[in-house]
This record gives sequence, structure tokens and C-alpha cells, in this order.
Amino acid sequence: MIIIRSPDDVAVLWRKTVTFTFDPLVQNVMKAFGLQCTAVEHMFHDDPGRLVPMEVKDSSLLSAENPNNKCYFHMQKDWFRVQLHPGDKLRDLQEKYAQFLTASISWDSLSEGYTISADANERLVSMRGFTRLTLGMCALKAFFGKELFEICPSFLDHYQGFEDASWKVFYNYPHFLAKGLHKIKDKTIDDLVKYFALPAKQRPDLAWIFQTMEAELGNLSLSPRDRAGMMMLIIWAINHNAHKISFWVFVHTICDPALLESICLETGKAYSPDGSLEVEKLLSNCPHLDAVWYETLRIYNNAAVARKATANTTISGRSVRVGETVLGPFRQFHTDSNLFGLEASKFDSSRFLHYKNLHHAKGYQPFGGGNTYCPGRFFARSEVYIFVATALKKLDFQIKPGQKFPEVDLKIPSSSAMPAKEDILVTLKPRTSES
Repeated sequence: MIIIRSPDDVAVLWRKTVTFTFDPLVQNVMKAFGLQCTAVEHMFHDDPGRLVPMEVKDSSLLSAENPNNKCYFHMQKDWFRVQLHPGDKLRDLQEKYAQFLTASISWDSLSEGYTISADANERLVSMRGFTRLTLGMCALKAFFGKELFEICPSFLDHYQGFEDASWKVFYNYPHFLAKGLHKIKDKTIDDLVKYFALPAKQRPDLAWIFQTMEAELGNLSLSPRDRAGMMMLIIWAINHNAHKISFWVFVHTICDPALLESICLETGKAYSPDGSLEVEKLLSNCPHLDAVWYETLRIYNNAAVARKATANTTISGRSVRVGETVLGPFRQFHTDSNLFGLEASKFDSSRFLHYKNLHHAKGYQPFGGGNTYCPGRFFARSEVYIFVATALKKLDFQIKPGQKFPEVDLKIPSSSAMPAKEDILVTLKPRTSES
């Protein structure tokens, strides 16, 4: 393996998309998730239209709207841009998510799952549980509708149980060393098989991207279990970072009274007189929340670019042989004092207030780049912003005295957002319009 240490070298990986490919690495992850080798081969077939049954060739996107004969996996990336880049489909998803979130954190609906103690006027809650359970449930409902939890009421427990140990998948732990992981993974896939076995009319709120995936994976003759495994991989991609990032955003905000006041004022202005949240206003007029978001992604993100060489080549004069893996960790750039100042390793959201275009700096790459630039970055940002705005409008947050600020848990391997070692306990009270 070759480790690169320069943003310019990372740019080479993104620019040379033929010489450096991501596909073999993705294929290994798919197999680790339990997909059959034939299923993976079909998803990377260089002429998928040939695999589509004749009776659906005119309606399948793989054949009817694929003039360049892209494989399924590369077409799927295009579909995610359609769903998750700004437009009607993303707006619809944001509206559904906001509705579920508003209902979820109404005072009488707060979950016992993160509540430590409660009376009529206040609750002591785990901040880790509050962010993880609330965001996970509402995001999944936005993509799959309430029907997923009506037919599989334990789905979130199963999925999050898998997520806790999912790092073992990427380290290729042998099955006998990760029996618990595979058991809970199988339960999660069982739930998805059960959900997708419902007639389409019984799951009307399934997001367009998952409707498309279901149809096209079926057109490639993948089994229901392989299709569910692929859906689970995407669910993991959507969920495993968001709740960790939202935890850090909330904790840094509520632990700084001046910052909390600023963000409350900003997000409060995004509400219209009828009480509805104007998402576009929220995303464009909250500089302090922007600063916390950008700084959280800078400090708590352990993502990297990884590629496999398809030909002998060089990077900055260093030889790279065909088949070698090249890895470029972004954290080394995010904590570079030449880019972010002398105290680059410390959290200071004001740096993004003082330097308005700092998030465009070369080396700031929390969502990657090139042809693997995360298509979910727009939804991820709105997901956290809507969560913060709704929670601060409905609830008063008070840190329980005597706690130290949580540190990053470095014992758990992370390929992206890093978890906290310690939790933070917070007292919640219902916020009245007068307060």
C-alpha cells in the first residue's frame, strides 16, 4: 500500500479515473456484506443491458437510458445524484424528514430509549442516544416510509447493532471472530427482505432511489437477499456518519452559551409566521451553524481516498505498480497548521466565520472528491441543520453539571466520522414560544 501526503497527489487520483479505480475496493465491501459473487459480477457487468430480460428492456434504465453502457454500479451513482442533489426529489425527502423529526421530538413523543429519568417538566437524556435514535429513525422513515417499522418494528435496533461492529466488515474479520456481527447483519437483511416482499402499493413512501435500485437489481436477476444486502449497504452509507456528526454539532453548540444563543437566533429566523421551517432559508442564512458544521467535519472526520492502480504509473515521481492500493487520509490535511492555523488540531468554529471561503480551501475534503464525491452531502447537511433547528425551537438544553467534554474514541477504527468516547447528559425542558 502507498500512502500519499499531498492534496496535489490526491487530485491526481481523482483526475486519473482509469489509471486509479475504486471499483475493486467496492466489490470487496459488497462481498463482505454477504452479496454473492455472481450478484457483484452482474452489478459491474460492462454491458448490463444484455442481462436485462427482453420484456423489460424498453423500461429498464440499464438498457433504455444507458447509451454509454455503464455498469449498474456506475449508473447507481448517477441515480443518487438525481435523488440527493438539489431538486424536487431532495426537497421532497427533506420535507418528509422534517415532518417525522417534528413529531419525534415533540415533548410527549420523546423516546424512552435515550431517557435516563423524567418527570412532567424535564428529562435527563443521553445526548448520544438522543442524536442517534432520533436521526436514525427519522431518516429511515423519510427514505422508506413508516411501513418499514410497522412490518419490522425492531429494524432500527438490528441495524444499529450491526453498525456498532460494522468496522469489522471493512477489516475482513473472519466469520468465526465476528459471529455476533454476522448474526445481527442477517437479522437486518431478513427485515429488508420482508419489507421488500410487500406489494409496492403497501410501501408507497419508498424513496425514488430505492424504488429504482429495487427494480434494476431485479432486472439483473439478483436474489431478494442480495438486493436487500445492497440496500443495507446504502442504508449504512446514509446513516453511520450523520448521527456522530450531529452529536458533535449539538455538544459544541450547547456547551458554548454564546454560540448557542447565536445559533438559536439564526435558526429561529428560518421559521415562517405559520410555524413552518423554510429549509432553503435555514441552509443559506445561518453563518454560526455553518461554522460549527464545517469545523465539526474538519475535526471529527477520518475519511480517506482509496484507489487501486490499473496500470504502472507514478505519483510525484514515486512508482506505483499495477494492483497496488493508494491511500490518502484527509485528516492529515484537516489538521495541517499551514492550512488552518497554529492550533489546527483544536476545535474553533470561529475560523470559518473569520475566513468565509475556508471550506473551499485546498485540502479541506470531508466528503471526498472526484468521481466519488459524496452524492449525499446535500442531504447530510440539511439533515443535521433541520435537526438542530427543530430541536432548539422545541426544547431547552442544559448540560448536567460536572461533566468533562467528551474525547474522540480512538480505539474504534473509523473510516469517516469518529465517535465520542464519553457521552454527555443533558436536561431537556419544553421550550415555550415566550422563552
